[in-house]
Amino acid sequence: MPLAAQAKVLRLLQDQTFERVGGRESIRTHVRVIAATNQNLEKRIAAGLFRADLFYRLQGVTIALPRCETVPKTLPNSRPSSCFCSTRNWG
Repeated sequence: MPLAAQAKVLRLLQDQTFERVGGRESIRTHVRVIAATNQNLEKRIAAGLFRADLFYRLQGVTIALPRCETVPKTLPNSRPSSCFCSTRNWG
């Protein structure tokens, strides 16, 4: 996500306001966010590619899921077609 977009998301989370595209007035809102990434955000923060203050706002409960290839074949429904993180479904 570009740094400019990160700033807008951070404003939404902190101030609970946003402006529509082409709009002139701020709209108040209350949102809850579920965010997911396949990137290491700590490394991206160190490289200057992700805002530390946005990471702080988004960080709540971290759930680390294993890659589909590492799920043992002995588990039921562990085929890639039914795996939650299937690349066919999620790119």
